Amino acid sequence: MPLPSVANGHAKQCEATCRARGDRCKNPAAFGMRTCRYHGARRPGTVRVGADHPNFKSGWETRAARERRKAAFTRLRQLSQLLR
Repeated sequence: MPLPSVANGHAKQCEATCRARGDRCKNPAAFGMRTCRYHGARRPGTVRVGADHPNFKSGWETRAARERRKAAFTRLRQLSQLLR
């Protein structure tokens, strides 16, 4: 079965634009999405946002909390070296 073609009018065109030239992408949009797979078509339910995202940085950690964590890791490192 052939893929849907934007030229034939059987598929929705990707809505992303090129930064350099400003023209639209010529690829067909992914099923149910506004963009093609090259421009990050993802279903909203699969995108992790907020605290669930792996790169989330809250800014809530204080300097004191950072020092406590550093001291705890230092103590763990010393204990593990002692056990060796």
